[in-house]
Amino acid sequence: MGTFKFAQSTSDYPYDYQLDFSEPSDAGNAGMKSTPQFKDHPEQLVPFAYNNFQVASLAGAYYTTQDNLDKDKSIFLNLKKDYTLGTLFSGELKAGGKYKSKNRTNHSTQNFAPYYLGGWSPNKRLSDGSVVAKDFTGTYFEDFYLGYLANPLDNTLSFLEFLDDTPQTRKLL
Repeated sequence: MGTFKFAQSTSDYPYDYQLDFSEPSDAGNAGMKSTPQFKDHPEQLVPFAYNNFQVASLAGAYYTTQDNLDKDKSIFLNLKKDYTLGTLFSGELKAGGKYKSKNRTNHSTQNFAPYYLGGWSPNKRLSDGSVVAKDFTGTYFEDFYLGYLANPLDNTLSFLEFLDDTPQTRKLL
């Protein structure tokens, strides 16, 4: 008697984005308030953050992809043959084997943009290698871009650029 088993599981996460924002510590009402010294439970620091979205700016961004594969194969083969030799001997001959294979792969990538090192670039490179100006017409970032064109030294994206004018309630988790 033989048995063949096969199982395969795949997962693909192509759209994992993370943006990190930072508040300047010299703005007076941004960054962290004076905090006591904690030796454990760092979550106690949360109430000491100002969370001033007016002055928070984009510090870095991450784009992560991941795909996983888990494959399991197994084959069992058992053979049995009864025998009788006259009236004195009888029994059975058994032979068998098993093959099992398990493959696992996990491919992940992460691209990082450290905006805190120098702002963002007003240009982008196309797949053919040419460099063109970014176009923010009709997006949340149109006002920021117009401000940048007026003063190229103003090149940090505010947290407010990522919010709707009238944010809707969003349920998380």
